[in-house]
Amino acid sequence: MVEASTTRTRVFVDIDGVLNVDRPDLSDWSEKSWRRRQVYIRSHGIRVWVTYSTSVVDALREIAALPGVEMMWCTTWEAAAPEAFGREVGIGTGWPHVASAAQPADADWWKAAAVKGSHKAGYRVVWLDDEIDSWICRPGRPDSEVLGAAWVDNAEVLTVSCDPRIGLTDAEVVDIQEFIAIGRRPRRDDE
Repeated sequence: MVEASTTRTRVFVDIDGVLNVDRPDLSDWSEKSWRRRQVYIRSHGIRVWVTYSTSVVDALREIAALPGVEMMWCTTWEAAAPEAFGREVGIGTGWPHVASAAQPADADWWKAAAVKGSHKAGYRVVWLDDEIDSWICRPGRPDSEVLGAAWVDNAEVLTVSCDPRIGLTDAEVVDIQEFIAIGRRPRRDDE
């Protein structure tokens, strides 16, 4: 049995491609767990369809309940994440959201700047987003920019770049739980 770490961990959660997916993957989560609903975004005066698994929502609730964990929305939904998505889906209504306008103007990507800022402030971080790999491996990116993204290759940073078609998987949830429990990225036999 692994003892839980007492280090503070911030978990940054994107919506589209992580929780809201294009097509449900029935190999990870039960068909009965999938829901499709309209969410009203009051600030924009629009309704959007979301497709999510209640199993993923439950898994994130369990992660949020772990000692030393702080959950944050890090999504283009911004303030609508807790107010609209969270209220409709039943998760994260009290989680703060990262505001893109609050990030440095010269930041390569506002989401990365927020996550990096928390890591520099002494937090271990878990970052769930479907665009992490494409951000790191952006075609034509100068070597200096690739080195600027090297902070994500750190034992105290766990990035989970979800497949946007299927969202967060059961295996990724296990990785997150292990990371939080042991205080660093789990070692794999293939590493």
